[in-house]
Amino acid sequence: MIAKRVTQSYLGLFLTSKGADGSRAAVVARIGVFEVRLVEMPSFNAPEGLSLWVELYDRDLKLNVDSCKCSDLDEAIDATHRLIDLARGLNNEAREGGCGGTEPLPLDL
Repeated sequence: MIAKRVTQSYLGLFLTSKGADGSRAAVVARIGVFEVRLVEMPSFNAPEGLSLWVELYDRDLKLNVDSCKCSDLDEAIDATHRLIDLARGLNNEAREGGCGGTEPLPLDL
């Protein structure tokens, strides 16, 4: 199912207007306040002049939490799986009140 969503989102990039920086984004999944997005950005190093990224975005904080550069759609599907798992974990942690019962790490002095 995720592979289908990534493929649909990738095709949707071509119908999306470019942002001021020349990038395009399409949401693959929403988990709580988090979005997993496919992002196509201009790049001088990429053969077509574009690079494909999968990013985990926090809509409340309006910042990118994590991202993975992908060389093809198969890598984007794998990265999407990882970032969806991360989003689920972060969302569960936020619902449980932050640390969620974890023990503090000892300080190295």
